[in-house]
Amino acid sequence: VDNVSEPADKVSFQFGMYPQYNPSFEYDENLQEYLRFYGKEKHIDQATGGQLRAANILVQFTNYWVTDEEGRLEFKTYGSGKSLLFRDGKVFKGTWAKEQGGVTRFLGENGEEFALRAGQTWIEVVNEEWRVKWE
Repeated sequence: VDNVSEPADKVSFQFGMYPQYNPSFEYDENLQEYLRFYGKEKHIDQATGGQLRAANILVQFTNYWVTDEEGRLEFKTYGSGKSLLFRDGKVFKGTWAKEQGGVTRFLGENGEEFALRAGQTWIEVVNEEWRVKWE
C-alpha cells in the first residue's frame, strides 16, 4: 500500500532555457499509462512508430555539477533525497536511497518501496531547483 496520493493526470518537467522542448506526460485511463510528449508534440518511438509511454514515472531529486568547459553535467546518484512516483493518474511522495555500488530504492512516505504497475518505468533524475509540475 502506498502513501497518500493526489491527482496527477498531467506531468511536466522544466529542464532548461528552451520550454518548447521540455518533456511532459499525460495519463491515458484506457491504457493505464502515461503518454510522453516532447514539447507539444507526441514523442514517437522511431523503431515502432508508436508514442512513447510509461506505466510508472519515478522522479529522483538530486544535486549536479558542471564537469567541463562543454557544460557536461554529473549527477549525484548515491546517498538519499526526495522522490515522486507518478502512477495510475496520481502522484505519491517519498524518498530515494542508494549506497555506492548498490541499487537505488524508491520509498513511499510509509518507508516501504513504492509499488510499481507492471510495464515500463521511466526515471527522471532532476536537480531540486528544476521544476516538476502536475495537475
